[in-house]
Amino acid sequence: MRILLLLALHWAATRSETPYVVLPLPTAADLAYRGPVLLRAKRMHAHLMGTSGESSRVSDASPGVGALDGFCDALGALRESCKDTYPAAAKLLWRYFKNILDEPDNQRYRRVACSSKAYQRRLAGHASAPACFAAVGFEEEAEGTFVLAAAAPLLGEAVAHLEVELKEVELRPAWPASLQDCVSAACRTLLTQRPELLDALTEELGASHMPTLLEHADNLNRVRGSLEAGDIVAVEALVEQLGEIRKNATASGAGAAGSRVRDITSLEEWYDLLMTDYALLVADFKAAWCKPCKMIAPFFAELSQQPQYADVVFVTIDADALPVLVGENFVESFPTFKFFRDAEEADLPVVGADIREVAAKIDSLLGRTGNPF
Repeated sequence: MRILLLLALHWAATRSETPYVVLPLPTAADLAYRGPVLLRAKRMHAHLMGTSGESSRVSDASPGVGALDGFCDALGALRESCKDTYPAAAKLLWRYFKNILDEPDNQRYRRVACSSKAYQRRLAGHASAPACFAAVGFEEEAEGTFVLAAAAPLLGEAVAHLEVELKEVELRPAWPASLQDCVSAACRTLLTQRPELLDALTEELGASHMPTLLEHADNLNRVRGSLEAGDIVAVEALVEQLGEIRKNATASGAGAAGSRVRDITSLEEWYDLLMTDYALLVADFKAAWCKPCKMIAPFFAELSQQPQYADVVFVTIDADALPVLVGENFVESFPTFKFFRDAEEADLPVVGADIREVAAKIDSLLGRTGNPF
């Protein structure tokens, strides 16, 4: 059953007016138990690094540490100069350099005319543009043409760097605002080795429930830690957990197929139910405007479907529809879970979106073990 997939999730309770959900997203320490892991990483294409094949004529020597700094500085100046048109300018630079890597013997690609329409439209007027060409080995001729006559050890790295920058520009609008500064680290970790994982991560981070999830500092810090560590295994685990969270957060809630959760719609229905015969009655006091209430609803529905709770009655009480019951039961924040037996409260309530504690309380009151969460 789907509930078996939820073992990795932990929902922390709070007693504030708007309880939140805390989910233990993976850290490097969390993953230590996995032992050796074979990464399904793809090797960067040789032509991007200029280390093999015909590209060796473009990149005959390996650049030293920090050799790309000059190009990065020039590119940063171009970014500041271009502002909103920078993506188009960077893409044109990438195309110029990539053409040479793909066809190193084609002399036409080794000459860039500043008078061309493409250059005039994207790069002309920006003083940092010539510096970008010079940083990778181009020389400027008198008639306004950049020429790459000799080997260019940095060309492959410049192309790879530009690909990362362009991917960042593409992804930023899809990522939550609180994670915008992590886009660069994620791209540099995943783009050349696991591009499909980067796409999957972006899909999960763009889900509608993510802003609510990241409102809690613990969730945000765990996600940031996984992204900034440069650990592909951590990102894999993060994507897997976020996928499970998304599937359950977007479920239809208490009305899901097979759910035994009953919505109380009147005072009479509640009072009659209290007087019936049941092993335990679990009431979820919720509110329509409460985001944690909506997020925990699918888990509460899952709980009601478990065979070991067949003799337990699960109900929900909407605070706006039945404010009298909220007052009578001294509910001050949402969600609040209360437990009844023989028309009386059987134990202290669980306040907050902590489905594990709800399940543990039910097991305790029934004298059972084997919490499904």
